[in-house]
Amino acid sequence: MRCRPVERADASRIGGHIVKHTAKASLAIALAVCTAALLGCHGGEAILGPATGGGDTTGAEQVFVRGVSVALVDSQGAETAKVLTIPGVTAVPGSVVQMQVRLNNISGVAGFQAEVTFDPAVLQAEAVAVTDQIPGEPLQLTNIDNATGAIRVAVAGTQDASGASTTLLDITFAVSADASSATTQVGVGVTLANAEAQIIGTTLVVTGDIRITPGYSGDMDGDGKASILDTMWILRILTGFDPNTPMADANRDGEVNIGDAMIMMRCVVGMAPWPIGVIGDPEPLQILSTAPEDGATGVATDAEILITFNAAVEPTSFTYTIAEEGGGTAPAMTAAWNAPDYTAVTLTPQTPLAAGTTYTVSGIGATPADTLAYEALSGGEFSFTTAVGDGAPTVEITSPAAGVTVSGLLEVGVTAQPGSGDTQIRRIEVEFGDQTQVLEAASGTVTFNSCYAINGEQSISAVATDSAGVRSECGSVAVVVDNFAFYVDERVQVVAADAPGGSVTVPVRITDAAGGLGFSMTINYDPAVLSVASAAAVTKGAAVPGNALLIVNAFEPGHLYISCAGTEEFDAAEQEVLLINFGVMSHPAGGRTLIDLDDSEDASPRIDWVHVTRGTLHPAAIDGEIAIP
Repeated sequence: MRCRPVERADASRIGGHIVKHTAKASLAIALAVCTAALLGCHGGEAILGPATGGGDTTGAEQVFVRGVSVALVDSQGAETAKVLTIPGVTAVPGSVVQMQVRLNNISGVAGFQAEVTFDPAVLQAEAVAVTDQIPGEPLQLTNIDNATGAIRVAVAGTQDASGASTTLLDITFAVSADASSATTQVGVGVTLANAEAQIIGTTLVVTGDIRITPGYSGDMDGDGKASILDTMWILRILTGFDPNTPMADANRDGEVNIGDAMIMMRCVVGMAPWPIGVIGDPEPLQILSTAPEDGATGVATDAEILITFNAAVEPTSFTYTIAEEGGGTAPAMTAAWNAPDYTAVTLTPQTPLAAGTTYTVSGIGATPADTLAYEALSGGEFSFTTAVGDGAPTVEITSPAAGVTVSGLLEVGVTAQPGSGDTQIRRIEVEFGDQTQVLEAASGTVTFNSCYAINGEQSISAVATDSAGVRSECGSVAVVVDNFAFYVDERVQVVAADAPGGSVTVPVRITDAAGGLGFSMTINYDPAVLSVASAAAVTKGAAVPGNALLIVNAFEPGHLYISCAGTEEFDAAEQEVLLINFGVMSHPAGGRTLIDLDDSEDASPRIDWVHVTRGTLHPAAIDGEIAIP
């Protein structure tokens, strides 16, 4: 086709090619080319934009936005003043919603192309309305592809618009009735052009959120209330004026009929309870934030505790506990809510918190005010540590020295000094591995069973608390644990309900079961306090393979003679080799009773361990005591 010469021609770039066009009519031609590419009429990509390697280079940088407006600045630093925004939308499953793509200034725009992307599993586009602010009856073409989740729009005119802000696109989406409570995003890219067939800036990109939440069945206008408008909307659906939606099934019987309109009328006049039911999955009631934040340090001792939720709470349902590290008593709290919203509660200590102390707020639970839309909260938790005040105590680990190798029973020496003459040391808490011992004195020793810790480097730490409640921690001391021993796990306790006449199961463990094939030992106990009914009361522990043979002689009160052997190696990830179920005598002496792993020379059988490559070994034996109420 020959083109008649024109007085003036400009150049723009389409799909990477320079295109000569007239100042007037060729905008339609240029946008028609883009429309063909946009709607899939040929295989190439044709997106209007700034030239990249020659041609027009005055386009602005592309800016990504999420539902908010920004200004675009071109390469010369001038503001293009063309900004897209998408207001957020809230919808319920099965509803129909409208999302608006707004342009803050349409002046000078004669055409545009737009591409919209969305999740087709959540949304289906039903209609797209295009702005009427471009004069001269421009050409318009829209392609909705719900299979892939895309909408493509092309508008081409010959006259520039002179208006200000406008809704460029008004998109109607149907939300899937099976949609879960979540936020789905809609992406929009728009390229603007003027009547001179020139690109304005570059492609504007914005994303908008559609927040899907549960809704009340029959609440057609989504205001959370039963009104005559809801009834009229259902009637319009029944008479064919409006399309059907799952929201119109007010009574949840699976179909929309006059009964749904009638039950809404009854709700309006108070003859039926509202709400009737909920559509969609309820959201969990959650803690949005806390102040202090979880893990915060240096918190003032007079600080208030603020807990903020994502929805209104029934205040009388709110529960929590606050605990002071080390077993101290936390101050009593008063709770105040942000009425009438009831989305945040402030806990105020009635007395100051202890300095240098970690507090844990746990068991946070609450029932939402809207029990249909939200699920109850339970088990919320966070911790914070107060600042160390002036005159804090000092504490020091005096033994063992850092870097030494330890085994068996480990004695740890500690000493503390008050920070001021007006206070005294109340207690020292010493931690080793997952064990804690408390010394109710300013100095002394505590004993740990190092077998409870994994072989390798472990840390010892200590915290001193003075009579004013001020706490201070010393630097930790690292030691190397190296154990090869059988030991009685005395962390089990006989509770009062079990004794006398009850029972207790006591584990016997080895610190390293790797490579084991068998073992033997003699165990002694006080027959005046404990009893073993039969050999069946002694069973294999978790480290012992199922095919290993366990032989137990329990005939002699006060003694157990045990041998175990097999062909499969023991489980290296476990330590437990035996479980002994002791009966507690009807009239025990009370206190603590010894479980003795007999490592004497005349014990028969002796304490032995058979290793797959190292043969017969002789582990150490560490006795244990259990407490009898």
